[in-house]
Amino acid sequence: MNTTTSKQTVIAIALAAVLGACISDDTTAATPESCASLNARLPDSVASVSWNKVTRDLVTKYRTDPSARPYALVSMAQYAAVSAAEVGDAGSCPSVRAAVSAASASVLAYLYPAEAVSLEQMLGVQQAADSALGMKRLAEGAALGRQAASPVIARGMADGNDAPWTGTVPTGPGMWYSSAKPAVPPATPMLAKARAWLLTSNDQFRPAPPPVFGSPAFQQALAEVRDISLARTVAQTDIAKKWALSGGTFRTQGQWNLVASDLIIRDGLRERAAARVLAVLNVAMNDASIACFDSKYTFWLIRPSQADTTIKLPISLPNHPAFPSSHSCTSGAGSEVLSAFFPSDAVALRDLANEIGLSRLYAGIHYRFDIDAGLAIGQAAGKLALARDGAPGLLKAVGL
Repeated sequence: MNTTTSKQTVIAIALAAVLGACISDDTTAATPESCASLNARLPDSVASVSWNKVTRDLVTKYRTDPSARPYALVSMAQYAAVSAAEVGDAGSCPSVRAAVSAASASVLAYLYPAEAVSLEQMLGVQQAADSALGMKRLAEGAALGRQAASPVIARGMADGNDAPWTGTVPTGPGMWYSSAKPAVPPATPMLAKARAWLLTSNDQFRPAPPPVFGSPAFQQALAEVRDISLARTVAQTDIAKKWALSGGTFRTQGQWNLVASDLIIRDGLRERAAARVLAVLNVAMNDASIACFDSKYTFWLIRPSQADTTIKLPISLPNHPAFPSSHSCTSGAGSEVLSAFFPSDAVALRDLANEIGLSRLYAGIHYRFDIDAGLAIGQAAGKLALARDGAPGLLKAVGL
């Protein structure tokens, strides 16, 4: 066995160990009522969380950008799979866990085709561990999961993220430019034009323009960044590095998915509730990212260290315009959604969003007004997702 195959098998076995605990041996045919009772007794709630972890690992491995996209696609397929499996056919009781897992694996195989074999291995090992459920239940659940994933994959293929960028970088005082040597095109410009899940238009939450370059308000904001750079404390440097979450990590969206997963596990949410939290969260963060990049590529604002070369950075400079802060857009959405689902944690969640936002000021890569605008965009996207989840329901709102 080569190293790659061995590693894939280890991953598959590990996932099955997480998913396979405490399986009931009740495999008899069931009425809809007894099916609901059976699914309530089974440890189905781990499936969406476990496959979310697989998604975070693949985002890290492949340095996925835009990173909000895979989380949203996987979570929406999971939520659709739960709904399909809970209904089932008359007299059947499909495994909700098998449905969620097959939906997740299908979407991830579309996003990361080189991982298709490994993902199928995970499913196979999981089904072996879940065999006490009966192969009929497992097969029915898996079929429903793959069916639920199909329109989500079709949506991903048509969302515009993979379209080539044919634009140009504007020039002039206060305009962003690539600091790479040699210059490279800006990062993910097509995200600004991508199809959102819930936004009526990508400029729906576009903020007012940032302060005019060279104006007193701009100079004041720039001076704050410069002053922090010249006297950056150890604590500020640590915060800047802790929340950098750049390529080679699961990114800011992954951080909020990790927070959500921990809260789901802590509170013992079942599969439907867990999948719902993750779906609303990830759709909100995806749309916040689209709204954020719509603004970035509308205003093309220069980065602080480009406007003042005395500003030194403890982390790398992102290759896209400053206004607004993408970390803040994501964190505003993440904290807004999770505060609604876990209200006793609202203060801590909003404090986390503020710290992640401020980390970009401490790093010297954003003005304070970038952070404020980003948090506002994210909060608006979070409120929109929560409202659509309330009526008509998130799946209906997106046509699934």
